[in-house]
Amino acid sequence: MTRYQPKQFEDRHIAVLDLEALSGEQPEDGSFPPWPTFTPILASVLQADRNSYGEWSFSLETVRFFEDDEPFEQVDELIRARGLITFNGAGFDLPVLMLSAQKARCFQLPALTAAATQPKFGNVHYDLAQRCSNYGAVRGGTLEQLCSALSIPAKFDMHGDQVGELYDNGEIDRIEAYCGSDVAATLMLYAHQRAMEIGDPLYHASLITQFARWAMQDGRECLRPFTQVRQLDQLLPISLRGQIAAAEQVAGVNAEWRDKRALDASFGEAVRY
Repeated sequence: MTRYQPKQFEDRHIAVLDLEALSGEQPEDGSFPPWPTFTPILASVLQADRNSYGEWSFSLETVRFFEDDEPFEQVDELIRARGLITFNGAGFDLPVLMLSAQKARCFQLPALTAAATQPKFGNVHYDLAQRCSNYGAVRGGTLEQLCSALSIPAKFDMHGDQVGELYDNGEIDRIEAYCGSDVAATLMLYAHQRAMEIGDPLYHASLITQFARWAMQDGRECLRPFTQVRQLDQLLPISLRGQIAAAEQVAGVNAEWRDKRALDASFGEAVRY
């Protein structure tokens, strides 16, 4: 009888999600409004895929809930079959999305539902606010505080409490840029945290350096700060070693397949691979 093996977080195909939303209530004491009072404005999803050669590819998409058709379905499609990464997504982004989808009678959202309803310590949704605080064992820091400690740019242009004013002024592009910079900062924070968990400096170096290169090629102003990587000259050789090791592993697997085909052919067997 085989032993049960817990599902591992999918860290080769990931999606970083951040939601911008507005509340219909403003508490008199200035506190943060209750999450059920929020309505989504837009969501940014940063996708990252690592191939067998250790090379990352990236894509940044934004869904505008008041403009796009079937916005909940679009978000669900963008995160499907990927490890979902957020910062405090369990405490805000996902509950707001789920409740808003229910209001819109959108019930077939398998990826969102799986992430929002995963049990504690699950491996579908990777919430950095939970991971960095060891699930509440220590007082949690904000995304800005944690990124600052690691010299990652974050909240460099504006803060979340300005979203309402920008929305009223019709400055949706600025909100989208702010959300895009948040998912980029979250990705870089994740690279540090995940590399520590799995004890793999190659994972950190490859994700950080290759994202910086992609951000430079992409050219979006909100991503420009992420093209400047601290200690880049030290990280690049580590990333390259990881790609070489991955290529050697692929070459070894291919050699094994060639040897097996040759052995089968020597016995006159017709085997399809």
